[in-house]
Amino acid sequence: MVDIKYQLKNVNGQVVATQTGIPMTPYEDVGSYHGNIGPVSGYPTSGEYAADDGTFHDVPVGLCANFAFSNSLTSAQVISVYIGNNLYQVRGSTRFTVSGPSAGHGSITNGSDVSKSR
Repeated sequence: MVDIKYQLKNVNGQVVATQTGIPMTPYEDVGSYHGNIGPVSGYPTSGEYAADDGTFHDVPVGLCANFAFSNSLTSAQVISVYIGNNLYQVRGSTRFTVSGPSAGHGSITNGSDVSKSR
């Protein structure tokens, strides 16, 4: 499982920060789940809104098991953010691949900017 911290940026690559007092609410579509990314009980970095600096955490991402597994998580994830009543796509369809060669060990990657192993 990983905690992915995102930084909201506009089309010009500039950081989007809360300056107007309107909360930015991270939202995701993964498989049959369509809803807010946070808060998630037991994960103190998660929250309902992006921080004032435009960052937010998507947690937990991955799969844990007490047996070996391979490529068990291949659902596409789309991340958007609500600013007021307007929904803006932040990250297009991303597929994560996970594997665990033995209990307590594994890896997760999206083939791009997320790669973690233990």
